[in-house]
Amino acid sequence: MSHTERRQHTRHPVSYAVKVSSLTEDGSLITSTGNLQDISDSGISFLSHDAEAFQLNQKIDISILAQTGADEELSLNANGEVLWIEHSEYKFNQALIGVLLEELIQAESIASGSE
Repeated sequence: MSHTERRQHTRHPVSYAVKVSSLTEDGSLITSTGNLQDISDSGISFLSHDAEAFQLNQKIDISILAQTGADEELSLNANGEVLWIEHSEYKFNQALIGVLLEELIQAESIASGSE
C-alpha cells in the first residue's frame, strides 16, 4: 500500500523551500534543504535531494519560509517524525519524504524588506 492510500487528511499542494535538521546517533547535526510539496492537518511531504540523510522514524526540525503576499512572508518552524520515504527511480539520492508534524514551535509573519 502506498503512502497516498494511507492518508487520513486532505493534502494541499504547495511549493516552498524547506530546511530540515536532525541529530545523528553520535550527536552530530545534519541539515538538508528541499522543496515542500504538500501540507495537511497532520503533516507535510517534501522533495529532498539528499535522501540518504533521512531514515524512518527519525525526529527532525523543519523550517519553512513561504511568500504569502507581495510584502509579506510567513515563517513556520516545527518538529516532526519521518513516516515514509519514496526514493526516485530516475534521480540518484532524491526522495519524497513524508513527515508527521508533532509540534508547531513558531509561526510568524515577516514584512519583506524590513530590517
